[in-house]
Amino acid sequence: MAKTLFLGDSLTAVYEMSAKYVLDEKIKTEYVSGSGLINKSKKDWIAFVNNFDLREFDNVIISLGTNDFVQYGSDEWLKYYSLVFQFIAEIQSENPLATIVWISPPHLKNPEHERYLIHTRHIIKHSAMLLNIHYLDINQPHILGTQWQSVIHNETVRTDDGIHITRKGGVRVIREVVKILNGQD
Repeated sequence: MAKTLFLGDSLTAVYEMSAKYVLDEKIKTEYVSGSGLINKSKKDWIAFVNNFDLREFDNVIISLGTNDFVQYGSDEWLKYYSLVFQFIAEIQSENPLATIVWISPPHLKNPEHERYLIHTRHIIKHSAMLLNIHYLDINQPHILGTQWQSVIHNETVRTDDGIHITRKGGVRVIREVVKILNGQD
């Protein structure tokens, strides 16, 4: 039986709950609401993966970035690239055989926050490609939609706060994660 570790912000709690319905695996979760790679006051994720034994896990699922707003062309842009690279590289060096999937931040209802998150998503996606890990873009029509929307195909997939995902939305995301883990991406 595969062992899966979920790491991330508050969205991770929904993914964990949904995974228990879909995955027949041992699941461990480490998440902190409001956390990200930029703001280390909530949790220093790079220090965490440096000091946590990742060797027992077959899969590492990451949900970070929703709280990391990066302005294009700023010093933060390069710093964030460095943080994402370092975070992924630490996981890979600790457990080179693990399948790593980074779940993209979802669209946000707040247009100003969404504007910055576009750059955050780009950095994560590009870094994932360069470091040869899986990147799941959940902002597709059949998952959570190409823009913020609360309902898709008569299913409520987002909460009214404009940030979080419902259990049904989480199941949609986890189904896509399972496809990746089964080599169907």
